Amino acid sequence: MPRLLGDIDRFVPHQANARITAAVGRQLHLDGARVLENIARLGNTSAASILFTLAHAASYDALRPGHRVLLAAFGAGLTWGATTLTWPDVPCVADRPDLSHRLEAAR
Repeated sequence: MPRLLGDIDRFVPHQANARITAAVGRQLHLDGARVLENIARLGNTSAASILFTLAHAASYDALRPGHRVLLAAFGAGLTWGATTLTWPDVPCVADRPDLSHRLEAAR
């Protein structure tokens, strides 16, 4: 499991605001390619923003099996949480109807 920020391949924050996402990435000293976001595409989708971003990134190979991922979320008041994970080798067809054959092949 990652122990240092240098071990993180991708950072996926809750995306309430593009400026907040960019500022957190800078504070963590992560280059822009390692910070995944899609707020410009979907807007603030609240708790689903991390899941939507993961699905979109995986479907476009910005997130690949073995990547070490840091997820961070915050909510109303002082509610927050973070975790790390290693992205699994699973078929993903989100946002890519041309890849629907992957889902059928996995069944």
